[in-house]
Amino acid sequence: MASRLEALTRQFRAEKDRQKRDMLRFQIQGEVTRVLAASVDRYSDCLDQIVDTVAAIMGAARVSLMVRKKSFLDMASSVGIPKDVLEKRTLVRIGQGIAGKVAETGEPVITGDLTRDEDFAQDAQGGDQYKSNAFLCLPLKFENDVVGVINVSNPVEGKSFKMADFNFLKKTADLIGVMLHKSMQFETLRQKSGAQGRVSLPGAPEVVVPRGV
Repeated sequence: MASRLEALTRQFRAEKDRQKRDMLRFQIQGEVTRVLAASVDRYSDCLDQIVDTVAAIMGAARVSLMVRKKSFLDMASSVGIPKDVLEKRTLVRIGQGIAGKVAETGEPVITGDLTRDEDFAQDAQGGDQYKSNAFLCLPLKFENDVVGVINVSNPVEGKSFKMADFNFLKKTADLIGVMLHKSMQFETLRQKSGAQGRVSLPGAPEVVVPRGV
């Protein structure tokens, strides 16, 4: 059975009326919040849904979400990136490429036409085969800590993303940042707990950690 988020995303894709799409976008934002809040101990289970929803809402051909792991960003979920590219490159060093620079500085990168931007033309995921006529890379942050990035490129219609789409992405990125931070806290506590025990996070319900997980 499809989740409510998946159902709302399908409705948004099919809906043509602007006002109804705005209402659906608002509903989807609330459902994204609920899904992320419920996934603090298993965030990888919900990221594919979130990335697919972002692609639908923003009308983007390519979306990728990368999680910080020490000195690297690791690809956690994506839409529209060819399998052969993912097999060759899933790790990006902090400070290198667009995503790495955003992770290092905590500042977003927004360009209307990546192919015309000399600073970033060679940095797109996948190299020369990635020709993006619009590109957004936002940090996923908790307070001042960058825990990942989300990349969105190639609007299916038009040459740029709309402000409503950007606002949706910014709110979603903020939510994901908080969820990833809590997930990392949970994983650290779970590793320390070792055998069966109880792990609780600030702002999250107490979670029972079964033996051997």
